[in-house]
Amino acid sequence: MPRYASTIAANLLLAGVYFCIGKFGLKLAFLHTSASPVWPPTGLALAALLLWGYRLWPGVFAGALLVNLTTLGTSVVADTGIAVGNTLEALLGAWFTHRFANGPRAFERAQDILRFVALAAIPSTALSATFGVTSLCVDGAAPWPQYLAIWVTWWLGDFVSDIVVAPFLLLWIGWRARDRTIDVKRAIEGVGLLLSIFAAGLIVFLAPMIFGKSYPFAYLAIPPLLWAGYRFGPRGAAACALIMSSVALWGTLRGFGPFARPDPNLSLLFLQAFMATVTLTALVVAALVTESKRAAQAMGESEARFRLLADSAPVLIWVNDRQGCQFVNRAYTEFFGSPMDDLLGFGWAKFVHPDDYNRYVEGYKRAAAALVPFRGEVRCRRADGEYRWLLSTGLPRFLPSGEFAGYVGSSTDITEIVQARETLARSRKELEDLVLERTAKLRESIAELEAFSYSLSHDMRAPIRAIQGFSQIALTEFGEKVGPPATDYLKKVISAATRMDRLIQDVLTLSRLSRQEITLASIDVEKLIRDIISERPELQPPRADIEIVSPLPSMRGHMASLTQCVTNLLDNAVKFVSRGVKPRVRVYSELVQQHVRLWIEDNGIGIPPEAQRQLFQMFSRLHSERDYAGTGIGLAIVRKAAERMGGQTGVESEPGRGSRFWLQLPRGE
Repeated sequence: MPRYASTIAANLLLAGVYFCIGKFGLKLAFLHTSASPVWPPTGLALAALLLWGYRLWPGVFAGALLVNLTTLGTSVVADTGIAVGNTLEALLGAWFTHRFANGPRAFERAQDILRFVALAAIPSTALSATFGVTSLCVDGAAPWPQYLAIWVTWWLGDFVSDIVVAPFLLLWIGWRARDRTIDVKRAIEGVGLLLSIFAAGLIVFLAPMIFGKSYPFAYLAIPPLLWAGYRFGPRGAAACALIMSSVALWGTLRGFGPFARPDPNLSLLFLQAFMATVTLTALVVAALVTESKRAAQAMGESEARFRLLADSAPVLIWVNDRQGCQFVNRAYTEFFGSPMDDLLGFGWAKFVHPDDYNRYVEGYKRAAAALVPFRGEVRCRRADGEYRWLLSTGLPRFLPSGEFAGYVGSSTDITEIVQARETLARSRKELEDLVLERTAKLRESIAELEAFSYSLSHDMRAPIRAIQGFSQIALTEFGEKVGPPATDYLKKVISAATRMDRLIQDVLTLSRLSRQEITLASIDVEKLIRDIISERPELQPPRADIEIVSPLPSMRGHMASLTQCVTNLLDNAVKFVSRGVKPRVRVYSELVQQHVRLWIEDNGIGIPPEAQRQLFQMFSRLHSERDYAGTGIGLAIVRKAAERMGGQTGVESEPGRGSRFWLQLPRGE
């Protein structure tokens, strides 16, 4: 059957059933022909929309309209207003139930039942009563002075229907028993419950027929309903409440029972209030018992899964509380070679190494007092008698009340790890001793190197200066007499001695940079550069043009080292230019986070990319001494000085397009 056809059929069926039970309800309308304190259609409509969806609202509207159209004393306008109120009642109740009370399963949990009553049943039925009574009064079918009395009757009839009829339909329609086998004992108990329901109903509501007069036995209706809720769950409670309500209604209509009054409408109002109270009580008790059983069953299943998982784990798993160990897994019993009963409580303590027991227990107590995870290493005697190192770790567990309940944890054999750790510790000690020994030898070597440097500075430079001096004297006094080529030889001797002296000075400078203690301070870089230029004629016009882009931020460095760096970079900038080209140098800076990068840009011959990687190494020369003088140590001095000051240096260059050297240091104050 197509979906639209099935929807039409369902709406027609709902409208027909609604009409039939609605006409039955109006037979009990004593205060007004359209207001009955017993109105089963409300529960029917709510259950239908919850079970099969909002698409059945036309059936509710059609059924309600037919009921009212066939009722004397009202107009079509009033009948339509009443039908609209009944339809909105069902839609609003279903929406609120879905939104706040778990939908069709609203009566399976106590908290959902209470939400259903407060947030769905009361508001929706109040809306229907307001629509209905207002429509009657506006139409003139009911007097305004009776508005409140009619409203209370209307609302209570709808509300009790939501409490008694709707739960029965929701809990039983579509229910399928999982176990189709018949439990004889439970069947006998069910028969006994039904008999008690009827017996209580007869005693409470038909007492005059049995005892000759009425007695206030209303409370006798409660125990059977509680029995139903406790033993047979929400379905049993809903069914028994509906049966009890039917018996009570039959007896009260005949003037029997504790709620019978001369006014039949008032009798039904008292009865409905009582039945709503006891039904809700039974449903809440049933839900609470069911939840408790589910929780207990889940805890039993969880415990079984935990035991199965724990027994399949290769590590030692344990659970304890303030009275000691409460559970250990199979690996735990196999490790110690003892049954579980011997290990529970504090039975495990006899396997702990005596030297470790106090330390281990004190560590556990500190963790438990602070309610933090526990971790400890301890030696325990294995089943074969060997002591093994165990790493025990545990997480604190708490009761629902928040009270500390103990630890769940595991213990792992880490004997090999401990042995490796001890071996590593011995190796570390041996390494430290070796480092101390090598450090002492290194200090001796450094001392010898310093002595050598002193000798190089004072002893080796003296002969070189003598060679320079005597060669210069010979060239000056005897140059004209001996003439070439002797004078050429003397010039070469002087040049070689000068280059050797400069090389020794650069080596000594680099050596001092490596070992001297330096103190960093904020340095005015722009002033430093201008002072260097003023002291060096080769850096001044007309021999060279050097532009300083002001301002240059201060840098944090060592004055002597920074002076050496800048001097070497400026010397290279004006030196490595093509013949006949005037050196032009541009000095500027940029901020790189908390550092200052000083750029020195020239118009020189440039550096090939493959040569830039080794440019800052010692004795690295790209050109012959004949083309460009130098020792090949200057840039190595720059790099070493920059590193000692906590900085860096680098270069960007292309052959024929000049070079850009940079020096980066922390920013000064």
